[in-house]
Amino acid sequence: MGISFGKTNYRQICQMLKLVYQDRNMTRSRIASTLDIDRAMVTHIYQYLVREGWIKEQPTNLKKLPLRLCEDKLFAAGIEIQPEYQILTICNIAGTIVFKHKWNSKIKSVSDFILNTACPMLETSDYEVAGAAIAIPGICDTKQNSILRSVPFNIKESITLPSEISVKGRNIPLFVENDIRCWSWGKVSFNKEYDCFMTVIQHFIDDKNDPLRFSRITGGMSFFINGKPMLGAHGCAGEMPVLFKVKELQNTGNYLTYEQRLEVRSNKEIAKQFLENTAITLSYLSTVFDAKKIFISGFEAFHAKDFENSIKNLLKQYQFYPDLQQVEIITEASKPEETSKGACGLVFEELFVSDCETEALDSRLIAKK
Repeated sequence: MGISFGKTNYRQICQMLKLVYQDRNMTRSRIASTLDIDRAMVTHIYQYLVREGWIKEQPTNLKKLPLRLCEDKLFAAGIEIQPEYQILTICNIAGTIVFKHKWNSKIKSVSDFILNTACPMLETSDYEVAGAAIAIPGICDTKQNSILRSVPFNIKESITLPSEISVKGRNIPLFVENDIRCWSWGKVSFNKEYDCFMTVIQHFIDDKNDPLRFSRITGGMSFFINGKPMLGAHGCAGEMPVLFKVKELQNTGNYLTYEQRLEVRSNKEIAKQFLENTAITLSYLSTVFDAKKIFISGFEAFHAKDFENSIKNLLKQYQFYPDLQQVEIITEASKPEETSKGACGLVFEELFVSDCETEALDSRLIAKK
């Protein structure tokens, strides 16, 4: 996919593609202003990107309309890996799911699953993907492509995944990220969510041997600012603390052990206390983070609306400036493929955005001539 027109700046081409990807209201005149180039050059680059199938061609009389990417120009694969189940999803640029597959396998080795199970499934799909991302519970270093720690997988020392995998005779980039952050990457990539927002997700894993209990509860938070995650010094930002585990609070009767929490399905008192404790923790942290939006998912089985109202009431107590700190709370029903879809979003963000932000720009989408 070479650049076929003389002295046009390679960086400008990649940046124009990035702008159209990030902003659904991006017009040619705004591109000229943002990149500080004349409109003739913008038209030149636009024509190139149309020829290469990246941007939809506009009628001549509608030049002032926002530019649009060709949604099926690129596909990405997202793979959520949990100890009890795994979900593979393939999406186009707009976030439309074109392929999905679920395994209910108990796995121990993440690397073995990727190479011996996920890659062969990608080979059988009808789509060529530009990259793949792994969503996994635990602490990840996306830049180093490493899983630093994971309690569910008993990973106590860093594991580095390959930076590329071979699919259909092509080497494609492989990324790894925490599962909750992947869910949030979907909001950034497909919903263009650039506000200061936080996400809280809970996954309740069924116990096949006891329908009244869960076998595992997993979840956490993520914090995003301007389309980027807040990682913290050790990559642990978002690990949800149990404030009520503090000894001083245990005497109040508010502390629930993990074993007790597994009974939230059948014990109304425990469910009520669990939701109250979570609401207090979430309200406190969202106030400290000063979030504009809070996305909540996974609580629909436990009267999510009551949970939402509880958070709103608690926010009024914690906020120093309630008239200023207006927070929008958005509750969503959990969808099985939402995390793997978000991992697809991470792939697009890496290819369209991150590659354009390096000093020595070398896009994996636009090849240098």
